[in-house]
Amino acid sequence: MSEQTFPETSEPLPDNAYSAAATVRLPETAQEAATAPRPGFLASLTVGDALFGLVALLAAILRLTNLPAIPLSPAEAQVALNTWQFWQPGDAGSAALAAFANSGSAAYFSFTSLLMPLLGSSDTIMRLVPALFGVALVLLPWLWRKHLGLGGALVTSLLLAVSPTLAITSRTVGGQAIALFAGLLLLIAAHRYLTEGAPRWLNTTAAALGLGLAAGALFYSFLLTLGLAWLVQALAGPALVAERPRPGRAAWRRAALWGLVTFLISGTLFFWNLAGLGAAANGLGQWLTAFRLQGQLLDWLSPILILMRYELLVLLLGVGALAWATWHNQPLPTFLVYWFTAAVLLALLQWGQPANTLLVTIAAYLLIGLWANHIFTTAPDPTAEQTLPLPVRLGKGILLVFLLVVGGIVYFNLGRYLRISAYDATQMGHLWLALVALIFAVAVINLARTWEKTVASQATLAAILVIFMLYSWGTAWWLTHRAANDPRERWVAEASDNGLQLLQRVLTEVSRQSTNSDEGLDIVSAVDSPALRWYLRHYPAAMFGETIPAGTQSRIVITPAGQEAVALGSDYFGADFGHLRPSAGPTPDQPTSVSDTLRWWLFHQSPLPITPETIIVWVRSDLAHGS
Repeated sequence: MSEQTFPETSEPLPDNAYSAAATVRLPETAQEAATAPRPGFLASLTVGDALFGLVALLAAILRLTNLPAIPLSPAEAQVALNTWQFWQPGDAGSAALAAFANSGSAAYFSFTSLLMPLLGSSDTIMRLVPALFGVALVLLPWLWRKHLGLGGALVTSLLLAVSPTLAITSRTVGGQAIALFAGLLLLIAAHRYLTEGAPRWLNTTAAALGLGLAAGALFYSFLLTLGLAWLVQALAGPALVAERPRPGRAAWRRAALWGLVTFLISGTLFFWNLAGLGAAANGLGQWLTAFRLQGQLLDWLSPILILMRYELLVLLLGVGALAWATWHNQPLPTFLVYWFTAAVLLALLQWGQPANTLLVTIAAYLLIGLWANHIFTTAPDPTAEQTLPLPVRLGKGILLVFLLVVGGIVYFNLGRYLRISAYDATQMGHLWLALVALIFAVAVINLARTWEKTVASQATLAAILVIFMLYSWGTAWWLTHRAANDPRERWVAEASDNGLQLLQRVLTEVSRQSTNSDEGLDIVSAVDSPALRWYLRHYPAAMFGETIPAGTQSRIVITPAGQEAVALGSDYFGADFGHLRPSAGPTPDQPTSVSDTLRWWLFHQSPLPITPETIIVWVRSDLAHGS
């Protein structure tokens, strides 16, 4: 055995160190090392793990609380109906599968179908699977912390947690949240396999691919943009890895088995739903038909406007992160630049699919996380410490607090100006004060940079992150809990009115008092929509059509508002209920001013009213007298 030598230390160890070392007995054999006691789970946790736990809690609060607050949109209701009908007796299940094969997400169908026999079919359960995948998406940077850096992974997870568009997607019925999780997991697992060569990451990559193919059309956006980024980097450099692992046939077969099993389990519900194979294949067709080469300028700018409304940090810090990554030309940041660019191009080419902006957001937040880790881990120049003024030598804390205070002053005065300008546009005092405070903050930052560049950069970035994360949290909470069915929001394309949930509660009460059952009412409706069908799904005697038969004596009759009177066979009294909310966006002859836009962003006040489509619910008079 060769002799091992150790370098001598310049100073002797203290006496207690020798005595402590003498009491430690290292394992001498492999068997002893294998049987040596290992620290418990709690003992192995680090501060970083605890911080990720807090981020997960933050994401869960935003995504899991009060899921039924907003009624299901028509598109959500259609997917939920197909899933619910699968478990109904008779021919309803077969009809649902036939419709599902052309419209649904196979993975969403499978996971939600597993929950329904145990937990029911409420709005909460219909949105639970996307919400859980949304929380899991926030934690994925933890798997990449070795390459992002612990600080970069934490910043990325925080940004993903408070992202308004990711939060609303996580609370939307369908497979988009699953596709986002599968796509990001695919990227992380593939990169870790290329850099580490561990077979488990190859298997994870294959499993993520199988899950994504079953999730829906959005996953193909991931595949295209990631593939383009990989191709450009392979041609232009720098190489993502110096030497790629070369798995054998056995490793490829094992990975293929992982991918196939994951696809079949998530896509066919353990072979109970073979129509899921058709739905998965149909996702590619839906994705291809989303490309649009024609449109007005406002249509092409729609993805950029979505980012301006909901993801301001992508525009504010994303540009800096792109410049930093391009300048340093490191493999992983450069790959993310290529991916970000490909995602932006795809979002423009498929401008009718706002979900593609989610890829832009994820790529930008990964870049910002890398950039933040670089800035926060850069140590100040120790040679300049003695020449720095006292406030700078005390650290970035003072500058950070100052910038947060200035940010509060700017926000308060800008808000006051927007409030006052609605009544008197000549009152500019608060706007000027906000502008002066902003200029003063920029001057202080530049002065601090002349003394110590690193301290100024760290404090400035931290202040921007704190201020706009708070803004993003408020916007995300508003969008997910209050405005998910507000057609004045740019993200909302179609929505159901809150009156549908009220109608469901009213009919349940009428049914209990008149039939001693929650499902005893017979209903005839001249209004047929997925949302209305969903909220009346528990009434097996409900009939939907375009007209009401003359002389009908059903307990409940539903007609569109404004329809001519129908000759009914009994006396009825009616009440209006909101049904759907059409788009309320500005028209060419009614543009929205900048002040109106900012007032909507900050205070959710808009001159554009919500005018829902209403329906009239007629109740037979004898039911009212009986109740």
